[in-house]
Amino acid sequence: MKIQQKVGLILLFVLLITSFIVWRILDQKRVVSISTPASALLIAINRCDGIADKSVAHLTAQVEFQKLEIAGRRVRVLQNCMNDLGFVENPAWVKYAEPIAQKNALTQQISFNEAYENLRRKNMLIAAPKQSVPLYWLGKSAK
Repeated sequence: MKIQQKVGLILLFVLLITSFIVWRILDQKRVVSISTPASALLIAINRCDGIADKSVAHLTAQVEFQKLEIAGRRVRVLQNCMNDLGFVENPAWVKYAEPIAQKNALTQQISFNEAYENLRRKNMLIAAPKQSVPLYWLGKSAK
């Protein structure tokens, strides 16, 4: 074997070992991030979101209004699931959302109810609080 071939094999071996070590380190970090405890709200939202998705998975919209019916069914299933798991709509969120929905209704030229429902559907899936924005869900014990 020539020296160049030996050096090439050694470099290949070092590269393989380094790749394996990096892969193991990244895999460990992924496992740690997955195993960190999540909040009860996040777990409930993820669980109910999956159930809601499954509840409408078999439905297809033939005409335009059926898209709204499917979205409404999905939200109703999500709402019922969250209620079953001990979460209710936060009254503070309702007070926060009503003026925003009113403004959105005027700017988008839609009804207040539609603007409110659009805002509600977006906020139902948020589990981490933001500055000065109350969470949509409130635990029944915290009420």
